[in-house]
Amino acid sequence: MRTAHVHAAKLTPEQTELAEFDGLWARACRDVWNAALDERLGALDAARGRTMPKGWWPSYASQCRGLAQAKAVAPWLKEAPSHVLQQVLRDLDAAWVAWMFERRTGKPRFRALKRAARNWWAPSYRFPDRNQFTIRRTSKRWGEAKLPKIGVVRFRWDRTIPDGAAVTNVTLKRDRVGDWSVAVALDVPDVAAIHLHPETAVGVDVGVVALAVTSEGEVFDAMSSRPLASGLTCSPMVNERGCVASSAARHARSATAPTRRAPAAKSRSSSAGRPGGARIWRTRSRTISPQNMRPSRWKTSKSVR
Repeated sequence: MRTAHVHAAKLTPEQTELAEFDGLWARACRDVWNAALDERLGALDAARGRTMPKGWWPSYASQCRGLAQAKAVAPWLKEAPSHVLQQVLRDLDAAWVAWMFERRTGKPRFRALKRAARNWWAPSYRFPDRNQFTIRRTSKRWGEAKLPKIGVVRFRWDRTIPDGAAVTNVTLKRDRVGDWSVAVALDVPDVAAIHLHPETAVGVDVGVVALAVTSEGEVFDAMSSRPLASGLTCSPMVNERGCVASSAARHARSATAPTRRAPAAKSRSSSAGRPGGARIWRTRSRTISPQNMRPSRWKTSKSVR
């Protein structure tokens, strides 16, 4: 089973300057993403309506091979770890497959510095090589992750790694608010459920009146899910609806409670004593009569005697 633990990280000012969206790492990741995406889109336009030979299309493997040649042309790509740049190409390949073949997402977009400044995308750096990072617990609340080219990153140790779990990769990422976190991907081995009494067995019948009835005669109530004996009635001391004590208490309250008189019904309209038999309407706030209404809205009618 694969799972992940996300811990709040606390970076130093030097580490923040290196990993921010306008730092050297983010610039290298943006340039690799944009160059690889431009190569794929150019190949798509060139091959439109044509049959291309096998191996002509840009792939993750071919673009990883071209990454070493790109570092000779763009020296700033050497500032970021090689595995981080390769993970950028892997993310682009997954986004391309989801758009081109699976039709699950939209077309991949270019990553610009202004889009990162507007929080349209946040920098994220994934380290997949287990030999290049180490994780250890320094105290009860803090831990350290030693990552290549950035040093030791302190994070809050709020979740313990399960026994036997293997750390597959570590991701240093920034959210849209500006907080940094360390995500640890774990591969936890599946543990089979151990039966306490493997030599015994029991049958269960699920019903409507009772939640469950076992083959041994135990009845499980639908409300409390507790085993009840067959034919057990509600105790008079239990204050539940339908019990003896509850019904007696309700009768006592109804006998001692004062009787309330029903309010007299009020007529909504009255025309007695009005000139011309005009109706009036009474509300909580005021009395609406033809004198305080617009001539176009009020109506008059003769009273019926």
